[in-house]
Amino acid sequence: MKLVKITRHHGRYTPGDVAGFDDERAQTLIDSGIAEEHVPETKDDVKAAKGDATKAAAAKG
Repeated sequence: MKLVKITRHHGRYTPGDVAGFDDERAQTLIDSGIAEEHVPETKDDVKAAKGDATKAAAAKG
């Protein structure tokens, strides 16, 4: 199984969706430009993003 991030509308998927497909189907979607390989974020990346969001919300007041 391979995770892909959808880059164009495809069936029930919209750009930005992340979905898992068997390797062959995922590669077909990537080759056709409908998706790109998705690499899950690390825990540190998620923590940093949450921190940035908190700072942005605080700055807005």
